[in-house]
Amino acid sequence: MPEMNKMAEAYFPQEVLAEIFKRLPVKSLLRFRSVSKSWCSLISNPQFIALHRNYNMNNPCILVNYYPAELYTMHYDNDAFELCAEVEYPFRRLSRYYQILGSCNGLICVGSKLDSLASDLFIWNPSIRKFLTLPTPAITFKSCGSHRMIIGFGFDSKTNDYKVLRMPYVPGRTGLSKVPSEVELYKVELYKLSTGTWTGINAGAPQYEIFNSFASQATLNTVVYWAAFGLTKTGGFFNVIVAFDFSDEVFKEMSVPNTLVNKGPLTISIAACGELLSLFHYHQSSSNGCYSVWVMEKYGVDNSWTKLFNIEIDPFQGVTQMFGIRKNRDLLMVTSDGKLVSYDPHAEQAQDLGIRRGGTYLSANPYIESLNLLDRAHGVLGYDSIPRQGE
Repeated sequence: MPEMNKMAEAYFPQEVLAEIFKRLPVKSLLRFRSVSKSWCSLISNPQFIALHRNYNMNNPCILVNYYPAELYTMHYDNDAFELCAEVEYPFRRLSRYYQILGSCNGLICVGSKLDSLASDLFIWNPSIRKFLTLPTPAITFKSCGSHRMIIGFGFDSKTNDYKVLRMPYVPGRTGLSKVPSEVELYKVELYKLSTGTWTGINAGAPQYEIFNSFASQATLNTVVYWAAFGLTKTGGFFNVIVAFDFSDEVFKEMSVPNTLVNKGPLTISIAACGELLSLFHYHQSSSNGCYSVWVMEKYGVDNSWTKLFNIEIDPFQGVTQMFGIRKNRDLLMVTSDGKLVSYDPHAEQAQDLGIRRGGTYLSANPYIESLNLLDRAHGVLGYDSIPRQGE
């Protein structure tokens, strides 16, 4: 075997090996690091990690999360929705209140919606079974008391860096329904993986109510989006999409389709649809409930919204969550009786994927295998480093 390894290194230049290795699953690459020092160096090189990541962009899996059971399964995005792997979730040893807050390029941002744990944040790569604990930010429950927390996680392609946006604020004294001007915002904080530190930024956070839900958040390229709303002077609603660009480190506002501007905020959700932003609007159509599905054809161009179709939801006995559009153009959704289904809008047929909601919440999101974090030694821990409960 050692002789074969030497032959491979002699006959295949590093560039050729990289082209071969980028097509392999992470599990195999982790095993190949023990073959030789040169292979280990190649696989752990940031340039190869980026090459492998970019190659896998077109072959996403679907990561299913059962909450609060904290069970994660990974499925191939094919017609059979085959099980790819069961994912060990390490954070159950720390707190049952941790959950996914964002996902980008095979990395997952994990944190808590509880005020007392809102400063606990992690970046997790389930493919390599490692995670990074983020340092304590400046604004915490201990220093500022109870506050709402909006988290964004994404990639800065200009600097090849991953960043976490933390936007804490407290509602106005009269409650969440007060006008946006009465929402008191604290300093926006940004964590950079390259420096390992939090910094305050003067990004001009928008004065809107942003839904504190992963279902109302989408990440595309270098931008994270949230469904948000404000109040008109007459007490009505107006919907808007708030975006943060991780490369330029600025907030932006984008319009929803004109016909949806004044609809109830709770009827609107967003998701990533390949390289496009998609929007789902629930409304009544005759005697049945209905979802309208929209996509933004051009980033940031307000009049580029296109309505794809309506979905009558009576055949599903109700739909509680829309997750986005799969590679085969089916829609992924959860029915009111807890089934995960794939809906073909053209044939108007739903396929039961054999997955049931085990608790109060079920999510399904695109995920790509990656080697991210493998090239970082400081602060990155394996699962065995987490103490089990009671220890």
